[in-house]
Amino acid sequence: MMKRSIVLGAALLLMGCAGQLLPDDYAGQTAVVKDSHANYVGTDGLGLKPEHVELFAMTEVNGKLIRNTLRNTTSATMQGDGRLRITGAVRKVPIEPLKVELVGEIYSTSPLLGPAAHRTQKTVSFTPVADETYVVRGKLGPSGSDVWIEAADGRRVTQ
Repeated sequence: MMKRSIVLGAALLLMGCAGQLLPDDYAGQTAVVKDSHANYVGTDGLGLKPEHVELFAMTEVNGKLIRNTLRNTTSATMQGDGRLRITGAVRKVPIEPLKVELVGEIYSTSPLLGPAAHRTQKTVSFTPVADETYVVRGKLGPSGSDVWIEAADGRRVTQ
C-alpha cells in the first residue's frame, strides 16, 4: 500500500509539472492534436487477468511538458480502484514549426509487467495546418516500434 501511495504521489507531482500548451486567451490560429490508444485488453471479470493497452502520446512541445494520455491514465488509474482508466488528451497547438516529443507505451496494471512494459519515443518536427485535426499513432512490438502523427484522413505527417 505504501508503494502505491509513493507511485501515486510521484504521478501527481509529474502532473503538476505538465501544463497546457497555450494560454486561455491565445488568439492565434490553432490545430488540434489528439493522443490515442490501441489493443486494449480488459480484465476477465474476476480481476485475475491484468489489463493493458498501447498508449500513443505527444508529451512535449518545444521542450515544454504538456498534459497527455500517459500521465492522465496513470493518475486516473492510481486514484481509482486499481482498474485501468484510459484517459485521453486533446490539445490545441499553434500554427508554427514545432519540435514535439512522441511516446508509445504498453501500459499495464500487472505488477509483473510494471506500468510501462514497452516504450518507444522520439522527437519530430511538425508544422500543423490551421483548423486541422491530428492524431498521435504508433505500433509497438518485438519486430519494431514506432510513433508518429497523422492527419485526420490517415495520412502520416511526421517521420
